[in-house]
Amino acid sequence: MISNSMHSLYKYMPLRPEFFDNFLLRATGRFSLNDPFEVLPSVEYFADFAKKDIGESRAKQAIEAYISGNPAQLYKHYSGMLTKHGVISFTEIPDNLLMWAHYADEHRGIVIEIDREHAFFNDEYSFSGNLHRVLYRKSRLSKFTTYFAPYLYKSDEWQYEKEHRFIVSLAESTKKMIKKEHKEKFPVFEGYLVTKFSDDLYEISGGDFPGSLATASNSTVMHMFSIPPDSIKSIILGALVSEDDEKEIVNAIQTNKDLDKLKIYKSQLHTHRFELDIVELKRTD
Repeated sequence: MISNSMHSLYKYMPLRPEFFDNFLLRATGRFSLNDPFEVLPSVEYFADFAKKDIGESRAKQAIEAYISGNPAQLYKHYSGMLTKHGVISFTEIPDNLLMWAHYADEHRGIVIEIDREHAFFNDEYSFSGNLHRVLYRKSRLSKFTTYFAPYLYKSDEWQYEKEHRFIVSLAESTKKMIKKEHKEKFPVFEGYLVTKFSDDLYEISGGDFPGSLATASNSTVMHMFSIPPDSIKSIILGALVSEDDEKEIVNAIQTNKDLDKLKIYKSQLHTHRFELDIVELKRTD
């Protein structure tokens, strides 16, 4: 059984054998997150932000009234800062049944264990480029403190996830991609290339990425960040991963010299209780 370590965090994800070659994880902007309250403080927060940060001359109550009466203008005037960053989500727990079902393709995916103390996740000079624990509460943020606070508060109905977020600038992503079904609708920019990356994905490359597409407001663009292979401590295969897929994943790991210390686990359905047993698989290399 894998042990819950204070030095580890876990990432639930679909089965992607190519991950063990490119080590790409998606950073999700607020418009692609599954909770409509994500990164969306209260009107009181935005009024407080307008007064404290941009020196708005109107009274706070007047600003709140304006935002409440013009919701379409809210992001235009006050929330540009909330579209420039994305989050890569991790959790403290590797065996949560709901998260296996929701985020790891109904137990057909994987969980990767990362070293939370690795230098990649700890930029001492920046708030972004770091891991931060999500805080759960009943009410939305009402007072402005920092630009990044809205990324770190969620409804307490989500507290079972015990989430930690790695906050990154979307403009600095390793690769920017779109799904195959979005390729034909993607606007053409001079000097930019849209090339096939895999059966389902196309990569956008070339030049300086247009500002509007380097933000969370364009939900069709997937911002991918490559994490160091030595930051990965283990992988857990889902209980419903097929035998063929298991062999493919194990082979991808064992043939990659950067992963020679990576431990491989498999989750199994407990025979009596609604829980998972996680057992280590022996490597054959």
